[in-house]
Amino acid sequence: MAAHQRRLYAFIYSLVQDRHAADDVLQEVSAVLWRRFDEFEEGTNFSAWAYKVARLQVLSWRRKQAKLAIPIEGDELSILMDTAAVMAERQDERLAALEHCLSELTPKQIDLLRRRYHFGFSANEIAEQGNRSRRAIYKSLGKVNAILMSCISSKMEDPNYG
Repeated sequence: MAAHQRRLYAFIYSLVQDRHAADDVLQEVSAVLWRRFDEFEEGTNFSAWAYKVARLQVLSWRRKQAKLAIPIEGDELSILMDTAAVMAERQDERLAALEHCLSELTPKQIDLLRRRYHFGFSANEIAEQGNRSRRAIYKSLGKVNAILMSCISSKMEDPNYG
């Protein structure tokens, strides 16, 4: 269960779009999985079983949220859940690809990303610190983000990666 918890949470959150609700639903999923663990057949796909339970718990949560308008139902909701499950399943692969791609960046590019996303500096603040224009910072960030997106996409499409 622990190995799948992060992906399950991402799956649930993508469907409920609320951190507190996702936490609650994940707790319910965990409780159901523990209660019904004797029903799980050894050697089968635990992840698929856990996502099935998570789907049912999300649907249950949605029914309880009668006061909230649910913009999608039926087949559309099923398609959304299938897509979210696939995305959550591949989250670890994407994180590994991101780590690999980050290792290929220059120290200057890493420093720029760290200032912007880790420390939360605005483009203006980074520009002032480096004696550069704000436009140059945006251009550099765009270039580094494009490099990362391209690298991650190629890693994810490579059948030999992972």
